[in-house]
Amino acid sequence: MLTPEQEQPSNSSDIALKLNYQAPYDWPALRDFFAKRLIQGNESISEDSFTKVFNIEGDEVRVTMQYVPTQSHFELSFSHDFVDHTPRIIVMASRILDIDAKPSVITPALQASGLGKSQIQAGLRIPGICCRFEAGVRAILGQQVSVTAAISQVNKLHAALSPNGQAFVSPGVLAASDLDCIKLPQTRKNALRSFAQLMHDEPDADFEQWLAIKGIGPWTVNYVNLRANDNPDVWLHTDLVIRQRIQALADDGQIIAPNECAPWRSYLTFSLWNLSS
Repeated sequence: MLTPEQEQPSNSSDIALKLNYQAPYDWPALRDFFAKRLIQGNESISEDSFTKVFNIEGDEVRVTMQYVPTQSHFELSFSHDFVDHTPRIIVMASRILDIDAKPSVITPALQASGLGKSQIQAGLRIPGICCRFEAGVRAILGQQVSVTAAISQVNKLHAALSPNGQAFVSPGVLAASDLDCIKLPQTRKNALRSFAQLMHDEPDADFEQWLAIKGIGPWTVNYVNLRANDNPDVWLHTDLVIRQRIQALADDGQIIAPNECAPWRSYLTFSLWNLSS
């Protein structure tokens, strides 16, 4: 991880930290991705910043990540009351922003896989999720539905079960709920509750334990691995959109060789998703 540099905060009650990134950085793409998936009350977005409430050891920490392209960094700001959580905040924000990605290495790998220059986003980043539990909930609710439908369900769940509408609902609260707040098949509700109970009992449960839950399959696990595990080499070859895009390119004579992109296949996955949008 790049070493953050502490600055003099603009407000005496706030802490400001600088997280450097390697340019280029496609902030508009990351911002727009988050904007379509916002959890109301927990997240907010502006032209050049993203704000999220982190749940750290029971504390609700509102962190703003400000894009400063002229200096190739993000400025993080949060209340001085949570100074003891600074290391965790840095890790969580860095995951959300994919701060350590190196375009100078990733771009040639994408070209080696068969993508043309016009098909590669300069400064592509993986939109991260700082909490595996939240990522799992999003993925389960996103199975076989549109982004709009999925985030609508996430927001209904959050509004009904988050104690004050800020920090994301906890595993224990979700596991104990009848989930009448959302319209889902009972089998999906059962999967969601079982997942929440697992994460309540074992926050660090591995993916094999996830897969033992009926209703959680490889796609869900791989999606979480892609967005919440700092894994740069997740290839979602079973994803319908990815398969359709590869076939469409092949029909036009363009062959994609995913293994040539390793160990950066997460970026190939997102590149292909973006091509199909």
